[in-house]
Amino acid sequence: MADSKIYMDILLKEDSVLSDVIASQAELRAAINEKNWTNLMKVVSEINLEMDKFNRLDEERENFLKAEKGGMAAGSTGFGKETDELLAKVRGKLVRCRTENKALADFINITRNFVQKIIETPTAILEQLNSEIEQHIAEGTSTFPVEERFRISWDGIACWPYLSHNLRTLKKYGINMVASSYGKAWAIAYDDLDGMARAYCFASTNGDNASTMIERRLEALRRFGCEGTIYHVNRSCKVMDCQMLEVQRQLAKAAGVPFTAFDGDQADYRNYSEAQFETRIQGLVEVMQQNKEEL
Repeated sequence: MADSKIYMDILLKEDSVLSDVIASQAELRAAINEKNWTNLMKVVSEINLEMDKFNRLDEERENFLKAEKGGMAAGSTGFGKETDELLAKVRGKLVRCRTENKALADFINITRNFVQKIIETPTAILEQLNSEIEQHIAEGTSTFPVEERFRISWDGIACWPYLSHNLRTLKKYGINMVASSYGKAWAIAYDDLDGMARAYCFASTNGDNASTMIERRLEALRRFGCEGTIYHVNRSCKVMDCQMLEVQRQLAKAAGVPFTAFDGDQADYRNYSEAQFETRIQGLVEVMQQNKEEL
């Protein structure tokens, strides 16, 4: 009877651990569906620990059975119907857990390989793009699809939800965007967590004052012959919006070129108006055209 109780206790522990594994697998599937990669890695670690715990219990159970029963036939414990039924239940759960673990592992590996290709492919694309840009510079050509009437600088992140509308509108008026402060602002490199902290502390957005921002933008305007600037008032970046409107005002005065601003967002499409954007561009074109005529 004592042997039966010890064996039953081990089986109950195994059953409980496998229930935890099944619950964690459901959480892992939810993390995958929600693309919650942080939680995904946490749950994977938990599942591995739980399966390690089960394996130790299973080894303990097998060793106990061999010692007590001298290698009894598979499928029977010799401790009665209740124990045999619990063993069958545990084995059924184990098959379910292993099947689900394999399916989840296969999915994660496929995703990892897909992400790796995503990382590698843009590298090759950017290398090709850089080569094409260097060729255009050497030949004095451009990828701008229409006749260039005006050259401008774009300040702020792209308005991603309406990038196509931005391009079509600028192309309509022959406006070629030849400079932008945003790319260089985040051209930072680091190798570890401490390096990341230092890099972001001294990134231009976090470490520069208004005077430095104006000087750098003024240099770009002159270097690339910009006749105006467009500022994207990104509603998801209110810190930048507060200071950049003043930076743009002072920059326009120092460079002698007009600027316009439009409301938008890097993600929320509700903060953008196609009509407002086109109206602002029309106004900018009128001033840039007038400046050309006065030269």
